[in-house]
Amino acid sequence: MGARDAHIAKYIHPYRALYPTAEILLLRSELRHFMRPSAQVAALREFALPVVLAAIPPRGTTEGESGASSSSETTKGIEPGNGSHPKLLIHLFSGGGSLTIFHLRKLFSSSPPLSPSSSSLSTNQKHGNGRNENKNNRNENEHAGNKGNRLPQHTITFDSAPPQFRYSKSYTAIASGIPSSINPILRYFVLAPLIHAWCCFAWVQHFVTDSEGGGPFGRVGLGHNDFVGVRNTTDQGAAAANDGGGNDGDEGSTSTGEVRRTYIYSEADALVDWRDVESHAAAAVEKGLPSANVRLEKFEGSMHVAHARADEGRYWRVVRETWEGLS
Repeated sequence: MGARDAHIAKYIHPYRALYPTAEILLLRSELRHFMRPSAQVAALREFALPVVLAAIPPRGTTEGESGASSSSETTKGIEPGNGSHPKLLIHLFSGGGSLTIFHLRKLFSSSPPLSPSSSSLSTNQKHGNGRNENKNNRNENEHAGNKGNRLPQHTITFDSAPPQFRYSKSYTAIASGIPSSINPILRYFVLAPLIHAWCCFAWVQHFVTDSEGGGPFGRVGLGHNDFVGVRNTTDQGAAAANDGGGNDGDEGSTSTGEVRRTYIYSEADALVDWRDVESHAAAAVEKGLPSANVRLEKFEGSMHVAHARADEGRYWRVVRETWEGLS
């Protein structure tokens, strides 16, 4: 949340080196998105969702047949180790990234289903001419009774995420997003009380009015595991493929296409509790993601979203192994 360009570049450059032909979609999270999720959802719907829809081959086509860019570019030169061939790599950071991907996946899954007839839509959207076509396509899909999209086979790397609500850590996380240039008087006597007020409100949401649902933070964390689904059998794999799941029946994949995930975290993280990370990983296995495909990579002494800085070689080795299916 509120990452600087210089910090973002330290992750973009290694990805360019690892996968030079891959298309990269960068999604930034700011404090205002955290305070007003509806504003973030609106921005994702307008700017990010069309890019995702255009990049994913329509249902019923093979890669390279559609007007969208072939996702095989991402895997050129890669030989996954367990037979599952992911087409999409998701790498999210902290609570802001967790919230952003949660919203984007919901928007994608509730969008009109992609089909071969919508390939022209992807091209038009790339050039900003897809509004009328999108409306017509939506009406056609609704008439046909289709129900949304599923991501193709993908991997997820959670860096210092996902968080659960803890008062002191939440306060520290939000306060850390305040620019250092802010006047100290404004920071300590105006903004700090406002942050405490928000944390009190959030505490009530999480532990009083929505204790069973886990509150907003809990729902986002659960939401990432709700996308996991059940482990594929032969029949489930066929059904998922017919339904646009993109699983191809590969062993170890899920009904929503998630192949593998890795959690990169540390006990020294002052913003996200390591026990919450491990609990989330355990919940993913309970939801049906094979335990062999859930990796916990615990760093020693590294701070929040600073694991790559602590051991760059290990960090990017883990990212690559998650993509390739190695360990």
